[in-house]
Amino acid sequence: MYVCRPNRKRNGLHPSIELGYRKIAAIAYSSWVNGGKEYICFTPFCTGIVPGISLDLVSGFAQHLHHNRCVATQALPIKTDNRSQKDLSSNTSATIGNKAPNGRSTGSPKESGTAVTSVKLVAVPSPNKLTTSQPLKQVQSKSGGGRPKPQSVEKQSYVAYAAGETTDRQQPQHPPSRRSWSTAIVMGCFGRSSSKSDAEESKRRKEANKKINQQIQKDKQVYRATHRLLLLGAGESGKSTIVKQMRILHVDGFSEEEKIQKIEDIKKNIRDAILTITGAMSTLTPPVSLENPANQFRVDYIQDVASQPDFDYPPEFYDYTEVLWQDRGVQACYERSNEYQLIDCAKYFLDRVHIVKRSDYTPTEQDILRCRVLTSGIFETRFQVDKVNFHMFDVGGQRDERRKWIQCFNDVTAIIFVTACSSYNMVLREDPSQNRLRESLDLFKSIWNNRWLRTISVILFLNKQDLLAEKVRAGKSRLDEYFPDFSRYVTPPDAATEPGEDAEVVRAKYFIRDEFLRISTASGDGKHYCYPHFTCAVDTENIRRVFNDCRDIIQRMHLRQYELL
Repeated sequence: MYVCRPNRKRNGLHPSIELGYRKIAAIAYSSWVNGGKEYICFTPFCTGIVPGISLDLVSGFAQHLHHNRCVATQALPIKTDNRSQKDLSSNTSATIGNKAPNGRSTGSPKESGTAVTSVKLVAVPSPNKLTTSQPLKQVQSKSGGGRPKPQSVEKQSYVAYAAGETTDRQQPQHPPSRRSWSTAIVMGCFGRSSSKSDAEESKRRKEANKKINQQIQKDKQVYRATHRLLLLGAGESGKSTIVKQMRILHVDGFSEEEKIQKIEDIKKNIRDAILTITGAMSTLTPPVSLENPANQFRVDYIQDVASQPDFDYPPEFYDYTEVLWQDRGVQACYERSNEYQLIDCAKYFLDRVHIVKRSDYTPTEQDILRCRVLTSGIFETRFQVDKVNFHMFDVGGQRDERRKWIQCFNDVTAIIFVTACSSYNMVLREDPSQNRLRESLDLFKSIWNNRWLRTISVILFLNKQDLLAEKVRAGKSRLDEYFPDFSRYVTPPDAATEPGEDAEVVRAKYFIRDEFLRISTASGDGKHYCYPHFTCAVDTENIRRVFNDCRDIIQRMHLRQYELL
């Protein structure tokens, strides 16, 4: 036998749940109307229609509930036995609110088959609105003595009527407010067959729950064993190139289909490069002129035709680009590329136009590494090294992309901060007034001092060492012109040098390294550390060596993260 009673937090009930409770009450009433030969058993948030019950009766009783402002809510099991309906009614009233084990009848198996066979709806007003025409069940107190007292609605005690105790089905002439009425429903419960099916259902649910818990524990172990690396840094610092190297080194590289898809991006890099260089020739101060004035019509073609969004790269585009790239005036403008925004891969692809224009061209891994595509959003790359799982997250570095970084900060093992050392003489694409290397230093400082990242160590990739060496050896853009402190900087005695490496290049790269370390040592609290490495992201062997060196560091960070070290 089950009793429906109002929830204490009646006013906070969700509308869809309230509708479900009304349906439950309607089903109970229809069972009663049909002579009580069909029974249902329900729990909160669950409903079910018993075969053979008229949907018209269900709908009608729902309207009856709505008219009387009554809502049936939480279901609670109560005891039942073989006694008469009158005794049963007393027992019912005395045991409302006492749950039976497992939500079933507490009677013996033999007694469970003779439960109440019908249902009665009772609307119980609050005590201050009782009238003689409204029947109220008198419930004996638990002590057994004294005068019986009506149950008080204010104390959340409600009365359940068994079938046959009253035949008064009249609705009240003046329905009181929603707060002063409640609904109590008593209905038949299942017999032995129901108990057996309930036991089987309970067993099935326990087994399913056990499997779910086992899977959760397994997933938790896999999650804790995974190293999550977050790549951060300013725009065009080489973060996406690092991710490509991980695919080449630790996954299966790039499929033929992926290589074919990259052809369009490579062609776009060539178009953007020649468009930018020829367009900057007239805007620089002082401007740059073509060595051969006869090439002017080719410049006009590039600026007028190749700049169209639907440009389809006809053969003459590649021919004009090759000729212009050989012009000394165009080469002179390229040498001043720090004065305008030009992609780093411009020279690489302009030197390979004769290869890219072939109909059978297939990009090499180096072509894919050099190809520049703006990163917008968050990209995850998964790979495994010596049976250890790594998840690497690549995010856009431009200022408008950095607001998305906070989504990746949770449970990060380590941060790999990438900076372009060759950008010391360049300005931001999104802010021409800001030096790129200074922007990178400011960004590193904000990450290092971020209160959410105070326990996460940073692996610093001082990237684009090849381009830095080219600029320093050329001598056209001196580092001390942009960073005056460099003029007084002395190379550390423990500085490691590559065979044949220029001393001025070594001095420049260690100066940039120490600029970052000055930030980490000035504001560090001993909870996280900075590990610098000199990298060239397009050099696969360099990245292989550097990442192998970083694996032990990452492993220690991972153990410290879960307090195992």
